Amino acid sequence: MRLCDVATGLSARIASVYGDDRFVSRVTAIGLTEGCAVEVLQNVKNRPVLVHVRDSDVALDRGDCMRIEVEVVA
Repeated sequence: MRLCDVATGLSARIASVYGDDRFVSRVTAIGLTEGCAVEVLQNVKNRPVLVHVRDSDVALDRGDCMRIEVEVVA
C-alpha cells in the first residue's frame, strides 16, 4: 500500500522508499526511513498528506507519497 492510500487516523510502518537518490535523501533527512512508524493526521483528496513522524508533523506532496510503500499497523 502507498502512503497516499492510508486513511486519516491510521498508523503505518514504512516498508520502502522508491525514487532517485535526491528524493530518497530528502525524505530520509526528515525521518522517513524504512521501518519507521508514521501516523496519518490528514489525508484529503487533492491536498498534501499530513503525517506525524518522530515527534514532528510533516506535510508531504501526494506525488511523493506515491513513492513511499507502507504497511498499515493495527
